[in-house]
Amino acid sequence: HRNKAKRLHQAGDIVAVEQILSYVRQHHPGRVIEVDLEEKGGRYLYEIEVVDSAGEVTEHYFDAKTGKPVKSEIKD
Repeated sequence: HRNKAKRLHQAGDIVAVEQILSYVRQHHPGRVIEVDLEEKGGRYLYEIEVVDSAGEVTEHYFDAKTGKPVKSEIKD
């Protein structure tokens, strides 16, 4: 996965994951526990899971091409 993400970033198809993580750390307090790059319907999404101080896990999805947030949801 890491090599694919690197190739896509170098080709200009996606933003660097560091950009997404910086945004997550500023806007969603907690600890990042998982980072994934998924392809859905020809579109790449970063999925970032964050656990907060209460132990609640939230999944945050970002458009990998633009870096813009798509949605957030609490993980059951």
